[in-house]
Amino acid sequence: MNGKRCYELLGLPEDSSLAAVKKQFRALAKKYHPDLNPNEAATAQFQQLLEAYDRILKQDFTAHRKSPSHAQKTAEEVHRERWERVNRRWKEEEAEMNEYYRSLISGWRWKLKIIYAVLSVWILGSILADSWLPFHEVKDVVVGYELTPYQSFNDAYVQEVKLRNHGSVYVANYQPQRFNHQPEIVLRQTAICRSNHSIQHAFDGQVQTPEIHFSLYRLKLPIFLFLGLSILLPFFKKPSAFLVLGSWINLYFSGAVLVMALLFYFRFISIFTFGIYT
Repeated sequence: MNGKRCYELLGLPEDSSLAAVKKQFRALAKKYHPDLNPNEAATAQFQQLLEAYDRILKQDFTAHRKSPSHAQKTAEEVHRERWERVNRRWKEEEAEMNEYYRSLISGWRWKLKIIYAVLSVWILGSILADSWLPFHEVKDVVVGYELTPYQSFNDAYVQEVKLRNHGSVYVANYQPQRFNHQPEIVLRQTAICRSNHSIQHAFDGQVQTPEIHFSLYRLKLPIFLFLGLSILLPFFKKPSAFLVLGSWINLYFSGAVLVMALLFYFRFISIFTFGIYT
C-alpha cells in the first residue's frame, strides 16, 4: 500500500501532519470499529484504516510487509494485535498530556506562577490605593513638543510633549504652543505607582489641567485583567484547556505586564517603598 493510498483511506492530503492523522483516525475508528459497528464491511474497512494508519506513523509504504508469523495468524488475531498497538499509543499520548498538565502545576512553572501572583497582589493593591490617595506633584519644564496630533480614546487628540526630567508625555486636547510662553509645568502622578495622570500649566492667568494619555494610569483595565489572572491561576489545577491557555497567557502576557509595571520609569522603587522613594 503506497503512501498516497494510505492518506486517501483516511480522507487526508499527503502533506497532513501527524496530529491531523491521529485525529482523523480516532474519528473513523469510532465509526468502523467492530465493537461499535458489527457490519462485516465496516470490519474490513477498519482493518484497512488500521493498516494505513500504522504505515503513516512508521512512514513504511512498501507494497508487502507480511511476515511469515502473520500469515499463520487468523484475521481476528491480527486485528486484535493491531488494536492493542493503537490502544498503547493512545495511552502513551494520554500519559504525555498528563505529564504536561503536571508540569503546569509543579516545578519551575508553578514557582513562577506563585511569584507572579504575589507581585500581582502587590501591584493591584498599589493601583487601588492610588485611587484614593492624593496625587504626587513634581515640577518640570517643557523642552520640546510635536505639533502632529494623534487620535486617542473618547475622540480626544494628543500631542507629544517632552519634559526635562520625566521623558515624553502625551497631553490630550491642549495646544502645545502655549508652552512657548510658560514652559514650567507641574506633573501630577499617582502616589504609589507614579503613573502620569495630568499636568498643571499656568497660561493667561488661568491654571489648565489637561490629561495625559498613553500612560499606565489609562491602562488599568487590561492590567487588572492580566494580573487578576495571575492571582487566580495558582488556585486552578484541573486539567483542561483553560489551564493550558491560562498558563500560557500568564507566563508571557502577564509577565510582560509585570515587567512594564515594575521597570517602566523604575516604578518598582516607588511601589515597594509605598511611594516614599522614587
